[in-house]
Amino acid sequence: MLGIILAATTAALAAPAAGLLGHRAVRRSANAALMRIDTPAGIDEQGLVRIGGIEQWISIRGENRANPVLLEVHGGPGAANSPYGARTREWEKHFTLVRWDMRGAGLTFAHSPGDQGGPVTFTRLYEDALEVTRYVLDRMGVDRVVLMPNSFGTTLGLRLARNHPELYSAYVGTDQNVQEAGRDTSAYAATLERLRSAGRSKDVAAVEAMGPDPRHGPPRSGPRTTSCARAATR
Repeated sequence: MLGIILAATTAALAAPAAGLLGHRAVRRSANAALMRIDTPAGIDEQGLVRIGGIEQWISIRGENRANPVLLEVHGGPGAANSPYGARTREWEKHFTLVRWDMRGAGLTFAHSPGDQGGPVTFTRLYEDALEVTRYVLDRMGVDRVVLMPNSFGTTLGLRLARNHPELYSAYVGTDQNVQEAGRDTSAYAATLERLRSAGRSKDVAAVEAMGPDPRHGPPRSGPRTTSCARAATR
């Protein structure tokens, strides 16, 4: 009897696990079908390329090599876009999409986490991005690419587009980083107004003691910029 109970219990526990594994297999199969590129003029290359002295992961995908080449520069640092291929699969019908995982991020970091070629500085990432651009131009046999950075990547992208307009046919900044340069303290003022309306005098005093965000306040001795903005405008 005990053997029967144990067998039944084991079967009951195994059933959900088998169901989960089966569901995972179905999802993987569907994702593989979604990501498959089998058009005659298509391209699907993913792998490590030596950039800036280390192996860095680059993906080049599209259904027609004659389409414009779109080079992403992801945010972060460290927030690679490589996991989101399924979300932008439709783009690959209209562009050849190039994804690059910066040093210290994504599959580049996963390949050799202990060897990132020294400190990950803004200058180092900028030089890497420029080398990636030239690699893509050579690999695809084109004169220019569309540059599409996002978030932190826009601080690199602005500098790339300004310094090397001959390499880029267009600049498309998403989640664009900007420097307010002291023009907007509305959030601080609105917070004080709401606290005063609620009669929270102690909180008003605390917020006034802190003052507005110094990055948004009026410049004390000439223009103030964040480190990223300074780097992007050199």
